[in-house]
Amino acid sequence: ITITGTNGKSTTAKILYDILKDNKVDVRLVGNIGNPVLLEKKITKRTVFVVEASSYHLEYSKLYKSNISVILNISPDHLERHKTINRYVSAKFKLIMSQSKDDFAILNTRNFYIRKELQSKKFLPKIVKVEKGIDNIFLKKINNQYFNTDGNRENLRFIIEIAKILKIKKNFLVKTLKKFKGLKY
Repeated sequence: ITITGTNGKSTTAKILYDILKDNKVDVRLVGNIGNPVLLEKKITKRTVFVVEASSYHLEYSKLYKSNISVILNISPDHLERHKTINRYVSAKFKLIMSQSKDDFAILNTRNFYIRKELQSKKFLPKIVKVEKGIDNIFLKKINNQYFNTDGNRENLRFIIEIAKILKIKKNFLVKTLKKFKGLKY
């Protein structure tokens, strides 16, 4: 599962890691957060990797494929490297371009750049559109102040979509989300 975007990558990756860990999944948190992927040991066919990938990683990678890809958001950033917003968007969407029809791409279709890219190209994976907010009843069950900001609620929306694909029940999500404290930075 690869998570990218301009903002929220680390938080979303950590929340997902915590949920999978609490559900006794052999999960590894790697990429920009956690360990470098190639340092991981004792990997089995059941090991799940939660990868936080920057535009730099995606642009540089020659052979990289993810079963579940997430693009949280895109806004002008890292233009000193990419030179134009179009090249930055292309770096992010390289993640989706490498997927097959059996894979999932979870995309924030409220984001201008993501919506524009979706309208201009065809993609193989199943596209899951994140276009609405969080159910208030679900937020009340979580009862965690951390999720009171718009950005953290948006991250949570992606977690819910990933959980649906992985068939993780909402009551398991609630248990982990109640105790999530956020990251130190």
